[in-house]
Amino acid sequence: MLAKRPSILRKDATFAFIGALLLTTSLTGCTLDGGTGSANKEKTMASTEREYMSVSNEAGVEPKIGQPSGDAPMELVSRDIIVGDGIEALPSSTLTVQYVLISWKTGKVLQS
Repeated sequence: MLAKRPSILRKDATFAFIGALLLTTSLTGCTLDGGTGSANKEKTMASTEREYMSVSNEAGVEPKIGQPSGDAPMELVSRDIIVGDGIEALPSSTLTVQYVLISWKTGKVLQS
């Protein structure tokens, strides 16, 4: 008999929110393959109208993430913190991404 494994997608799971994509500053200007010019600078990879938490936006410094509020989102939420003015990253681009992973429940940094 197989042991029942807890679902990582549960609302109260420690990893309910991935902060990995909160800091996407490198996505808009740091491609390694040359990319192409951006026709629409306002386009983002994913967005949401709801603000779940506050995030500092000082380039070159690890972001400070405020305690999340409300229920954890059921899907990955990401947004550009600092939009660059370089060439657009493409789906085929190789990127270097800096991220911070926090626990939705406690707000503690789990990985960065």
